[in-house]
Amino acid sequence: MLPVSTRLLRARLRQTTWLPITIVVALLMFAVAFLLKQQFDEKLKNTASALSDVMKSQQSFFAADVFLNSSQGIQLRMDSLLSEWREKYPSVQACIRIEYGIPGKAPQKIKGCSLGSADADAIFKNHAFTSTPIRIGEKEIAHIDQAAIRPTTFRDLFPPVLWLTIFLAVLGATFAHRVLVRRVEAQILNPLLDKITEDGRNAAIAETTRMVAHDIRKPFQVMKLALNTLLESKNELVRRVGVQLCTDIEGSVRKVNAMLQDILDTSREMTPQVEKISATKLWKTCVHETLRFYPDIHVKVDYDLRHQKMLMADPEKVSRVFTNLFENAVQAIGTGKDPSGLIRITSQDVPEKSQIQFHISNTGPGISKEDAAQLFSPFFTRKKNGTGLGLSISKKIVNSHGGEITCSSASEEETRFTFTLPSIAAPERVAKEDTPDAGGLEKIRERIVLVFDDEKFVHANWRQYAANHSFVTLAQFTRWEEFVEQNAFSLAQDAVAFVDIHFLNSRHSGIDIAKSLRKLGVKRIYAITNDPEAAKESGLFDAILGKEVPKDFMTLVG
Repeated sequence: MLPVSTRLLRARLRQTTWLPITIVVALLMFAVAFLLKQQFDEKLKNTASALSDVMKSQQSFFAADVFLNSSQGIQLRMDSLLSEWREKYPSVQACIRIEYGIPGKAPQKIKGCSLGSADADAIFKNHAFTSTPIRIGEKEIAHIDQAAIRPTTFRDLFPPVLWLTIFLAVLGATFAHRVLVRRVEAQILNPLLDKITEDGRNAAIAETTRMVAHDIRKPFQVMKLALNTLLESKNELVRRVGVQLCTDIEGSVRKVNAMLQDILDTSREMTPQVEKISATKLWKTCVHETLRFYPDIHVKVDYDLRHQKMLMADPEKVSRVFTNLFENAVQAIGTGKDPSGLIRITSQDVPEKSQIQFHISNTGPGISKEDAAQLFSPFFTRKKNGTGLGLSISKKIVNSHGGEITCSSASEEETRFTFTLPSIAAPERVAKEDTPDAGGLEKIRERIVLVFDDEKFVHANWRQYAANHSFVTLAQFTRWEEFVEQNAFSLAQDAVAFVDIHFLNSRHSGIDIAKSLRKLGVKRIYAITNDPEAAKESGLFDAILGKEVPKDFMTLVG
């Protein structure tokens, strides 16, 4: 993350933008002042010329007063001229000075100004003035000095028009500055800061997650190694405990890995490594792997996969989408009053877009409108132990493939996710036994399967198998007492039974259960055990099988 804060960047932005605006305002003020000075100088020049013309017109009258040596007459005439001038030019200072001399007498000087008792001598000393001679014949007997100046008051220096111009300039500059700053912040600064913050946060999350992942996975690896040792034991009881613990730890590791992978994918760009994959096989694998870890939730999976093309996608990432959506559906069913329900998975080709559209829906509690609006937001979840990243990552994966994903939900009926992924113009070839609705399967009559086993992962495998084969009706029991309590005797007439011969939590062994089932009319009973000798000695079983669902199950029940 760059060491730059939002506040600092914005402060620098404002400082940077104020400098050119201040220069523009200063230049504008200078231009206005220059124009006003030009106008003032022109006006002053005109008024000085007018004053000179007035004095010239009064030259003969002043000459008569000088000739008569009438200082009083000169003063009165001067005061009259200055009064008229003040009325005509109230903002211009006019000063008149008359110097004359009579032979045998000292020179006389009379002076005055139109705007108050100004120091006329100082004005004539510091300002330009013109002189008009007074002659009698060829002899100059006096001269009149006149000066016209503008008083240097504050109002004169800063007239109202200049103040108005400055105000409008500052107002316009302030408005322009705010508009500029907001536009720069909105278009440049904020996206940059968001990118800096997002990149820094993602880098921190990625680094932290890598460290956490390393530390978390290590103890699980140690535990799994220890349990593998248990599985190699020759003691049947020790091996069975090891199998159960391995299943639990495998589920825990799976959840931790999924959580860490979600966090890592949240913090980095996603580039799919695409290849041709079968959507049908991928769905079946994801469903099978997921159901193993939810043995207490009874789920019926209904497939209607009608697409004909292959997916052109990243198999690992698409597998996460399928698993996330299917696991959410299973968990939603598990939160209901009755932890059982139906999950329906459908598909169809969208040839005009070269895509396959998938739908996955589940019965049970739906999603509220408020939650639906935030469903794909990172870290949003209503689950007690959820991270809120599964659907966010699923959306990111689908979008990275050029597809879309949406959700619709009826609060009390079902939740339905719809998404699209790219396809390629190559037909999907899936074996009939891998296709839930392949031709010919409907000819196999419905079969009731009874499973007696006290291990959860065995029941989970059977539920997954039954979910993929609609002709199977599954009834599962962890001990003989459950069969009796549920009054399930009517199921035995046309059933196939799979019985674990070793029970830890029941007074009845598998051999006892097989004897009872034979009495109830069950014709086919298969032993589920890793100890085939005991099963053979009893002579009660048609075949002896391992703990996994047999691949030749269809042959056994057909």
